[in-house]
Amino acid sequence: MKRYQNTVTSYNANNVVIRMQYNEGNKRKIVNVKAIDVPGQGHFRQQVQGRFNEVLGVLVVIDSTTRQTDAQAAEFLYDILNSNVLVGNRVPTLVVCNKQDSSEARSADHLEKELEIQMYWLVLSVGSI
Repeated sequence: MKRYQNTVTSYNANNVVIRMQYNEGNKRKIVNVKAIDVPGQGHFRQQVQGRFNEVLGVLVVIDSTTRQTDAQAAEFLYDILNSNVLVGNRVPTLVVCNKQDSSEARSADHLEKELEIQMYWLVLSVGSI
């Protein structure tokens, strides 16, 4: 029997320091990584974009059960992929789909296509301004 953690929507950014170990050659190294979980609501975007110069990586989590967020997620992803700071610093970006255990979840392939379509329309609309 699978057990899932009940979660709640975030209303504020959450900060946590994660201690990570990795091997470099034959030496084990330990680093502290500061992770900032920023809620996906639109009014948090400026807060995130103001911190782009501090980041070493971006993790974008897409809700795979809610179609209403596709356009917002595509716009945010478009902003990330076109950020001069992130592109200039070659910051890696990983997109993941959560809630895949739900019967209402769309597959990662389906979400990828939906985001590509939404981003295509963004490119067209930005290009026409």
